Order: sequence, then C-alpha cells, then structure tokens
Amino acid sequence: MTRTSTRPIVVTSLAGVLVLSLSGVAAKSQAPAAPRASDAQLATVKQYCAGCHSDRAKAGGVSFEGLTPESIGQHADVFEKAVRKLRGRVMPPPGARQPDAASIDSLVAWLEESLDHAGRSRAVNALIEVRWAVGFSVA
Repeated sequence: MTRTSTRPIVVTSLAGVLVLSLSGVAAKSQAPAAPRASDAQLATVKQYCAGCHSDRAKAGGVSFEGLTPESIGQHADVFEKAVRKLRGRVMPPPGARQPDAASIDSLVAWLEESLDHAGRSRAVNALIEVRWAVGFSVA
C-alpha cells in the first residue's frame, strides 16, 4: 500500500481559497481614492506639518516634503505613528497652529484608509507569490 501526500492538495486548496476570498478585496482596493480628498488632506499636511517636518528642519527625523498618497504605504511605520499622535492631539504640538478637530479627524481617517489600502495590496501580492510558488492557477 502506497501512501500519497495530501500536502500539495491542501496548500493548493488553501491558496485558492485565499486568492478567491481576497479577489473581492483586491477589486475594491483597485478603486483610486477621490483626488479631491487626497488633495485636501495633503494640503492639511502641508499647512500644519511641513513647516517642522521638511527636508530642512526634519523634526523627529521625518520630512513630509514630496508626500503622495502612494508614499504613505511605503512608510507605514512613520504614518502609523503620525496617526497615533494626531489622534492623541499631540501633533501639531501645543503652541503651534492647529487645524480644527474635524480636519484632524478627517486626516486621521484618510491616513488610516491609505494604510489599510497599502496593507491589502501587500497581502494580495503575497498571495500571488504563493500561487506562483505552488503552481496554482485560477484559470
């Protein structure tokens, strides 16, 4: 009696389930954010943050010059800290010009959405790599 391994079938099945379950997420994450929302949030960062977080001043070792919606996901660690500091109302620092509470809340929501989008994109790319590694095809 020969014993066959079920490991390739299990791995392929798992990869298939993950790819199919995230295909809806990938389709939704493909939709770009409204340009106006990005522009408004980037303007808030420029107005209230870029004075201290510029290439020249680089407070905390951080510069927001050249910030784009795409660069948020590329520097997730920096922006996760920024979200915590904005949410805790410690940035901008006391004594500095402050946006109104609604602007801060809107910026936090936009940053979180941008970070989530970047995370979903990395997850989908990782699943695609798994699919190629095990030879799984959805076609």
